[in-house]
Amino acid sequence: MKPTVISAEALFEEFRTALHWEWIAGHAHPERHFDDTAVRDARSAADLVGYLNYIHPNRVQIVGKREVAYLNAGSADITERRISRIVTLDPPVLICGDAQVPPDLDIHIIMDNYGTHKTPTVKRWFERHPEYHLHFTPTSGSWLNQVELWFAKIERDMIARGIFTSTADLRRKLMQYIRQHNKSCQPIQWANSNPKHRIRAS
Repeated sequence: MKPTVISAEALFEEFRTALHWEWIAGHAHPERHFDDTAVRDARSAADLVGYLNYIHPNRVQIVGKREVAYLNAGSADITERRISRIVTLDPPVLICGDAQVPPDLDIHIIMDNYGTHKTPTVKRWFERHPEYHLHFTPTSGSWLNQVELWFAKIERDMIARGIFTSTADLRRKLMQYIRQHNKSCQPIQWANSNPKHRIRAS
């Protein structure tokens, strides 16, 4: 008996190693699944896959070199219309093959200043992939840990157990929390009271 429910996450996890897949976008909805009727009526896996298939909805859309070339052939408006046609067919998964990146999609990566990110091999790879943009944190930027602590505190104290009826409601309650916090906030101080655990310079 073939399955009638296939999620994007299950498909990704099953083939990520063999096909070297990377999940680029859509992390918010990993449970997104194939249309039950399409899966039930499919005579083979090929019935669930399309290469810029504008006719059949609910199919995995695969975009390779030829498809990207087609999407980019023409003005920006034409490219947008072609992509919109694919999106309106509600594909459960969009796969970019042949090391392609969807048109007009740049990938921004934030890294620290560690030397392994700047070796000749790494630099050459990014030179061959101009759609990737690197952003490095400031040297000696340990103060960024304080920013992470602040966001973690907001998430723990207010967001995790909160109920928000809209974006405006979330914004209002968030600002209310920040104003209340600022009334009694204190700098975060690190201390080590055990001399045996201190690192001494020789």
